[in-house]
Amino acid sequence: MTAAQGVALLAMVARLTKTKSTVIDWQQHIIEMDAARETFGNLATEDALAFNEVMKTYSLPKGDERTQTMQKALKSALQPPLKTILLTNEILSKLIPYIEAGNKNVITDSGIAVALMRAAIESSAYNVEINLKFIQDKDFVKEIREKIKPILEGLEKSCGHMSEIVYARIS
Repeated sequence: MTAAQGVALLAMVARLTKTKSTVIDWQQHIIEMDAARETFGNLATEDALAFNEVMKTYSLPKGDERTQTMQKALKSALQPPLKTILLTNEILSKLIPYIEAGNKNVITDSGIAVALMRAAIESSAYNVEINLKFIQDKDFVKEIREKIKPILEGLEKSCGHMSEIVYARIS
């Protein structure tokens, strides 16, 4: 829901900017952010359902069936936070226009969106990692970690850069 709040702020910024700029297609940004907000809401629901499936496996008798069911449930449970990381990272790559050309009166909302996007990626990464910890398929674990590693490694730099621009526009 953190990412949903962030894109809601970005849609607001786009709505308050669209009449001030003819260079950027703010209407397209509005459409994208509204769609992303809905997707993030759906991912939050999927996450809760997947967690419930993991918890159900604990009620099964110990043995091979429980282990197999647990492994499947853990792989499913990491999908919503993984999708959140990937989509949030995609949105982060589109934030510069909001920060550089968005309505200056709501520049802080763009900055807050950056902070929320960063928090969404980091918190989702925690959820992915806790599931990976218990997954026995080492190739699967490696594949997932390779997907998120570059995103996490670049997060501080990209968000820090955007934050600097926000502070400069506030001044």
